[in-house]
Amino acid sequence: MLNRSHTISISNALRAASSPLSNISRPFTCSPGCSAPKRERRRATPERREYFYHVDIHGQLFLADTEPKNITSCFKNPEFLDFFFKRLGPNRHMSCKPPDSSHLLPHLTSGYRWLSPCGPELNYVSCAPGGTPLVFRDLTSNNLYYAGTLLTPFSPSSLVVDPSTGYLFHPSPAPSAAPSPSRYSLLASGLVLSRLADVLELDLEGPGKGRGESEGGRLVWEGRGYGIGVMKRPVEERVE
Repeated sequence: MLNRSHTISISNALRAASSPLSNISRPFTCSPGCSAPKRERRRATPERREYFYHVDIHGQLFLADTEPKNITSCFKNPEFLDFFFKRLGPNRHMSCKPPDSSHLLPHLTSGYRWLSPCGPELNYVSCAPGGTPLVFRDLTSNNLYYAGTLLTPFSPSSLVVDPSTGYLFHPSPAPSAAPSPSRYSLLASGLVLSRLADVLELDLEGPGKGRGESEGGRLVWEGRGYGIGVMKRPVEERVE
């Protein structure tokens, strides 16, 4: 349970994120309780409020009904993004069917398989096909960056590729406030193109052709070569 004096106000974050210019420079504020504009609310009770978000293939976070979804309409406030993704974990209600949780089942069939709670607010999250709810967006000084300013050490020996899409994945960060949303998290295409393209070779025709049976390519990182593993099943199934 969050201390009310330190609970993040989602409404402040939403207002900050509504302007592509102001939401970076405007300070992130805290206030007792969580709230959001009524137009974003889907279901509500006196004890619970529910909101719906979407993470695209580039790791950008949007309210689900935002159109168009692009760089100008995504959330950009680093503090809000850190707060949101630190609490992101699997939607455990997918295996629970008590009477008071039966209303959650439509969320799961609609792809909202992850949850970022904030006090009385339940923030459901979906992701792009073939993607993950958490996406690494930059690689600097052997650290992978995600959310706003969060980072995790880069492990070049732990990369895996989905041969059906060519998407590259890295183990998700260690859990903090919530369990990891999935075992692996996607490396954004911008990261791959800018940081790894010159040192990366993928074999999407199938492992075992000139390499080990479990290798889907090679990465040369800081003068050393690493095999890239092959994802055995679609990443959407890797909810843990």
